[in-house]
Amino acid sequence: MRQTFDETTDRSFGPRHVPLIRQAMAEQGLDGFLVPHEDEHQNEYLPAANDRLAWATGFTGSAGAAVILKDKAAVFVDGRYTLQVRDQVDQGVFEIRDLVEGGVPAYLETAAGSGQKIGYDPRLHSPDALERLKAAASKAGAELRPVTPNPLDKAWGEARPPQPTAPVVPHPQEYAGEDSASKRARIGGSLPGGADAAVLTAPASIAWLFNIRGGDVIRSPLPLGQAILNRDGSARLFLDPQKVTPELPAWLGNQVRLETPEDLPQAIAELRGRKVVVDPGQSSAWYFEALAGAGAEAVRADDPCALPARPRTRWRSRARATLTPATGRRSPASCTGWPPRGRSTRPTRSPP
Repeated sequence: MRQTFDETTDRSFGPRHVPLIRQAMAEQGLDGFLVPHEDEHQNEYLPAANDRLAWATGFTGSAGAAVILKDKAAVFVDGRYTLQVRDQVDQGVFEIRDLVEGGVPAYLETAAGSGQKIGYDPRLHSPDALERLKAAASKAGAELRPVTPNPLDKAWGEARPPQPTAPVVPHPQEYAGEDSASKRARIGGSLPGGADAAVLTAPASIAWLFNIRGGDVIRSPLPLGQAILNRDGSARLFLDPQKVTPELPAWLGNQVRLETPEDLPQAIAELRGRKVVVDPGQSSAWYFEALAGAGAEAVRADDPCALPARPRTRWRSRARATLTPATGRRSPASCTGWPPRGRSTRPTRSPP
């Protein structure tokens, strides 16, 4: 998926789409709905099918959120988008608020009403962010409620673009520097907290661990998918079958089972009684809830692909030179410096 500077939204998006979202909310008994910018993979840059905030509001920046209540709505952006949001969003529909100063939690404390039920999609919110939102709603006497289906997705309906299906191809070892089996054995054998497995959802981690590349995410050669890595280095990789190229199964080898995203809930249910690493900064609240429902123990820890057990000395030296106790020390990303851990500050994103 390549970057484009074509305009894909305008100020009419809010007036046209918010009534549809409110109708879907009412059908589910909701008084409000939270619309984060992030998608199921906690991505900053999104395929068009996952750019829910843009469809609801018209705003196409790379960071933001919206709250849609029965009688009012607000969109939240940071200082980079002060001008852009006013160009793209109808202020007759959305109040423009600051994402950083108070943000969505502060808005919920004052705008939500006692007894209101405000929905959220657990696939789109990190567990830590969700805890803050729940606390804010509680102060107002409101309740946050997980909902399926997502009312925005229901309102979007057939007009929603299809999910990206860019081919997933092997990334040769001459460029990767280490074969996938070695990576999986090394990472799986050093899972923290005595964990038996790890759930991976970050596109960069999946691309790095399995030595594959795709094209689902703009500006990056990354595939969208999920994986479960076991302590012994075996793995289950969940990809849309349309993205699986003929050479991919042989490239992945016998220790990697290719499955579809629809198989993921059952795979998580099969983790019953096991300790499973999940990164709360990379994976949504849905994974923690699904593991708890399956009787598995979620181990909150950093994505193990971003923190390998034995980085090279040169990277240790660089880490010592660049990380300080004030920011918290982290091990380097990998021997090749990729995938990165967390987010970096990036320039304004053009419309997808």
